[in-house]
Amino acid sequence: MDRKTLIAILLIIVVFWLSNELIWKNKTTPGIIQTEITDSNAVVTVDVEKDEASTKESIITPPEFDSTIQINDDLILENDKIRIQLTNRGGGVSAVFLKEYFLADKVTPANLIPLDEKLLNFELKTTQGSIINFNNQVFDYAYYQDSKQLEFIYNTGNIIIRKIYSL
Repeated sequence: MDRKTLIAILLIIVVFWLSNELIWKNKTTPGIIQTEITDSNAVVTVDVEKDEASTKESIITPPEFDSTIQINDDLILENDKIRIQLTNRGGGVSAVFLKEYFLADKVTPANLIPLDEKLLNFELKTTQGSIINFNNQVFDYAYYQDSKQLEFIYNTGNIIIRKIYSL
């Protein structure tokens, strides 16, 4: 290789390295950041404080607020095109059926969510770096048939979370 080729290769490597360091990296500054978790129509707002010194994350379970709430895995929102099955365990979506599309047997409606999976569950990161997992928490719920709206409520006094789904 001649001298010009080596210089060209070296310059390409330097430009790539500089662009990788300065342009493409997502740099965050420490401090308090307001994070909004959006699940379809469900919105949760949490203040999260970034602490670069604490890189250790631990998963914690939020405190139970009411053990008398029964688990209901068959809460339904539907219209003429879609049927959504929700559960108050985590306040998530367990099935979405399209009424006009069927599986190969031409009888079973198409389900967009795999079996034993849930959508729109979330985890929150605390200021101490712990992660609060709400996937298995039982939410209280209110169903408003006139507006085809379902509201999940998690309230411990310190934490109030509302997830609202509507068609």
